[in-house]
Amino acid sequence: MKKALLVIMGSELAEQGVALGNETKVRCDRAIKKYGKLTKSGYSCSFLTSPGISKERWPKQTKSMAELMKDYLCQKGIEAAKIHVSDDLTVWGSRAEIAEVEKVVKFDNPKVFVVSSWYHIPRLMLVCYKRSRKIRWRFVPGKGSPKKALWELLKFPGELLNVKRRLT
Repeated sequence: MKKALLVIMGSELAEQGVALGNETKVRCDRAIKKYGKLTKSGYSCSFLTSPGISKERWPKQTKSMAELMKDYLCQKGIEAAKIHVSDDLTVWGSRAEIAEVEKVVKFDNPKVFVVSSWYHIPRLMLVCYKRSRKIRWRFVPGKGSPKKALWELLKFPGELLNVKRRLT
């Protein structure tokens, strides 16, 4: 059976860290939709939730973003056994989250679907292709905030410089 990993990039938390923010929920819903299509096509799928924001960010926060994402996916009908939650809660940021994929992928010729907002995908492509050419990266764009798109534009040149530095 073909295998695939769905990586859901975190975005934000709400209610002082007690709940997922809207954009993070949209990304989870998009991953669930892709999961349905892949399983119908004969794939065995698992999920990697974003390590994201650790438990210590807000006083009321009792779970990490990864744990909240897992809870959300389970509420939507995904089996808990199919969801990998990172033990390393210090991981934060696109590069670190993508590096976490290599720890989770335990199958040959991996096909990894990275789920994020439309504005995040171009920078993720740079990060992923630089990180590993052995993994068959695929990208699943979803809705995103125009304000965050402007912030992402500021990050893109830095990622280009970072990639260039690693290549030399």
